[in-house]
Amino acid sequence: MECEATMLPFRDGAFDVAYLIAVIHHMPPPATARALAEAKRVARRAVATAWQPDRGREVAPGVYEVPWGTRTMRLYYRYGVHEMLQLAPTKPLSTGIIRRGKQLNHYIVL
Repeated sequence: MECEATMLPFRDGAFDVAYLIAVIHHMPPPATARALAEAKRVARRAVATAWQPDRGREVAPGVYEVPWGTRTMRLYYRYGVHEMLQLAPTKPLSTGIIRRGKQLNHYIVL
């Protein structure tokens, strides 16, 4: 199902786990906070990862313009563990950094 991460069309507690994989790093902080809260509302556990851009141009503090292909640019918000903790609706069960190929991803489990 395709839906808006900040307004999930599911009842409270509908799922065991909600995954926000490669989602929040495209969202500004207020939307990220809402998406994390919504994921936690609809699931007993919520897991979110945020890619750490290692290239591109910083266009605002913590916001990067990164080439995507040869003709497109994407915006990425840099969320480390500290930033995700500030946006989390509840105390996390776990946080950390994982490597996926050459890329680093910070994660939070709520």
